Amino acid sequence: MPSPSTVNLNSLHFGNENTGYIAGNGVILKTTNKCDNWIIQGTGYNYTKVHCSSIDTAYICRTTGGSGLRTINGGSNWTFVPNLLIGDLNSVFSMNSKFIYFTGIGTAQSGGAHPYTFGTGARSKDAGTTWQYFANYSWPKFNCTQFIDTLIGYAVGSEIVSNKGSILKTVDGGQNWIPLSSTYGYFWNSLCFVNTKVGYICGKNGIIRKTVDGGLNWFSQHLTPQQNFRTSHFKYDEEIGTNKIIEFATDLTSIYFTNADTGCVVGTNGMIFGTVDGGISWHKQNSGTINKLNSVYFTNSRDGYIVGDGGVILKTSNGPVEIGKIKIPNNLQIYPIPTDKDLIIKQYEENVELRIFDLVGNLITETPLLIGSNSIDLSELSNGVYIVEIRNEKTIIRKRIIKNKK
Repeated sequence: MPSPSTVNLNSLHFGNENTGYIAGNGVILKTTNKCDNWIIQGTGYNYTKVHCSSIDTAYICRTTGGSGLRTINGGSNWTFVPNLLIGDLNSVFSMNSKFIYFTGIGTAQSGGAHPYTFGTGARSKDAGTTWQYFANYSWPKFNCTQFIDTLIGYAVGSEIVSNKGSILKTVDGGQNWIPLSSTYGYFWNSLCFVNTKVGYICGKNGIIRKTVDGGLNWFSQHLTPQQNFRTSHFKYDEEIGTNKIIEFATDLTSIYFTNADTGCVVGTNGMIFGTVDGGISWHKQNSGTINKLNSVYFTNSRDGYIVGDGGVILKTSNGPVEIGKIKIPNNLQIYPIPTDKDLIIKQYEENVELRIFDLVGNLITETPLLIGSNSIDLSELSNGVYIVEIRNEKTIIRKRIIKNKK
C-alpha cells in the first residue's frame, strides 16, 4: 500500500483498530484510518520501537543518548520522557496508562579486557513521572519485552560476545529477570505471549520456538513445507556468464499471534509465514517485496499490518493466513474418535501424505496414504490429543484426534 516515506520502518503498534504509529529511521508516522493515510509527525532521529497505551499516548525508543519519546496528545507533540536516564534504548512496553518499561544497553569493562554490554531496565508505575532503574551484568541485550500483567513479563535477547540467545522471565515487574533458556548460536528478535502459558519466539536462521507452560519448556516448530525457511533466487554471475541460484536462510524479525493457534511471522527477503494450527505448519504468504520486513501487528483476528525497509507498509484483512488455503473435501473420513488403537482414514485423492503431531508440534509419524481405506496403528502412542495432517499439492487438512486406550 502507498507509503509516505522511503526510509526503513522499524516498528508499529496500534492504540485501537484504527489508530496506530510507526517508528522509522528519521521518521514517526501516524494513521487514524487503518493505514489508508499516514501523517508524518517527527523527523531527525532513528527510532527503533514504538508502543501505545491508548490512541493518544505512545512511547518510542531512540537509538542514541538513552532518549525515549512520549506523546500524550495523539502525536501533536513528541517530547522526551521526563526523568528517564538509561543507556541506549532498544525496547519499550506500555502495559497501561501507568505502567511503562524501557530496556537499554549498558557498557562495562573489567581490567584490560574489551568493554562488554549488558541489559538494563527502567520501570515507571506512575505514567513516567518517576523511574526505577535495574541492571545486571548477566542480563543480555533485550531485543523485545512483553508483560502479561504488571508483575509477569517475558523478554528475549542476544549476547554477542558469547554468541548466545536468551529467554528471560520476570515475576516482580522487571526488577529481576530469570533466565529460562540460553542457547548458543541463536539470537532471538521477537516474542508473543497470547496468555500466561502459550508463547512464541523467533530469531535468526528461521528459528521459531513455542512454550505451552509459561516458558519452562520450549519446543522448536516443525516448519513445513518451507524447509526451515531456506529460500533462493537467481543472480547473474559474471565469471560463469549466466545466472546461478543463491540460497540463504530467512532471519525472522517479528512474530504476532491473534490467539493460541493463529499467527504470523516476518523476516528478511520479504518473507511472511502464517499458521492456523499453533505452528505445526507454516504457510508462505505473498508480500510483493524482497525488502526486509521488521514488524508485524494485528488489531483483531483479520486486520494485520507489516512495516519494513525502504518504506514498506503492508496490510491484510484476511488474517495471518489467506482465506481458503485450507479446504476439507466432502469424501474424507477419519474415525473412530476417540480411538484406542487403530485410526481409519478413507480418502480418494492421489499423492496424499499423512503426518501426526503432538500438541507442541513434534512430528510423531508420517506415511503415504493409499486411495481408499487406510488403517493407522496408534497402539504405541500414549493417551492424549494429537493433530492429524493430511496433505497433497493442493490441499491441507488438519483434525484433532484423541488416543484413549482403556
